[in-house]
Amino acid sequence: MNNHASPVAAVAPFISWEIGTSLQPNGGKGIDEGTYWRLDLTVQPDGSIPGASITSDGFVQVPPGFYLVSFDGHLITTAATGQYQTAALSTMAYGFPGVYQLSLINYQQLTGDPSSLTLSASRLFNCHSYDDTLSFGYDKGSDGSAVLQGFFSVIQLSA
Repeated sequence: MNNHASPVAAVAPFISWEIGTSLQPNGGKGIDEGTYWRLDLTVQPDGSIPGASITSDGFVQVPPGFYLVSFDGHLITTAATGQYQTAALSTMAYGFPGVYQLSLINYQQLTGDPSSLTLSASRLFNCHSYDDTLSFGYDKGSDGSAVLQGFFSVIQLSA
C-alpha cells in the first residue's frame, strides 16, 4: 500500500478584475481619465487579500508586502494609430503613463487598420505602506476606438 499524501494546491491570496465587462463605466471601458481609461476596481472584484480594501474612487489599497501584478488581455482596434500602452497605476498623482507607474508596457504601433492583438504583462510590486494604491490604466487609442478585454490581477506573494 502506498502512503502518499493527497496533493493540496497552494493558493496565494489574490484579487482579480475583468476588463471590458459591461458593468464597468463607459460601456465597459472603465473610468474616463481624459487620455486613457482606468479600470474601476469597485466593480466585481474576485478573490481577497487579507487587509486589502477598495477605495471609493476605484483603487485597491493593499497591506505592506510583495505582490505580483498581472494583466492578460485582447485588444481590438478599428482606426486607432500610435503606440499602445498599458500600466499598473501606483497613484493618480503622477498621471498616465508617468515615470512612477509600474509595469508600463509599450505594445506595437497601431497603424489605423482594423486589428486584433493579444497582450500580456506582469511585474513585482513592493508595497511599503497602506498609503500605496493600485489600479490599471490603458490607452484609448488615437480615436478612442481601442477596446480592451481581459483580466487584471494582484497576487500577494509575501506579507
